[in-house]
Amino acid sequence: PGDDAGGWDGVEEAAELWDAERALEAVAAREGGRAPALLYLNCEGCEYDVLARLAATRRLGSISLIAVSWHSGGAPWTRRCEVDAVLRRSHRLEKAVYSYEIWRRIQE
Repeated sequence: PGDDAGGWDGVEEAAELWDAERALEAVAAREGGRAPALLYLNCEGCEYDVLARLAATRRLGSISLIAVSWHSGGAPWTRRCEVDAVLRRSHRLEKAVYSYEIWRRIQE
């Protein structure tokens, strides 16, 4: 509970954090084995780790569209360049406006 000094007036909730691969695996299982058509990331800095993890598990290449809202999250700009290079292996940048980008999977 909050206090008279203008403190936080929220409620604490218990939550389970899932690995990105585990989450998308669960979605695919629920959808009869199909990968999601769209991955939307707006996670205040965790997009670097999520995209790197999905690339490492080869899940990234199964997603048709990836919409990302980039945040620094304390990451150095070189980290952003590394993730950009990973994305370019399977996707092409379709649209970029400020910190928002849409990446479309390259069809082979």
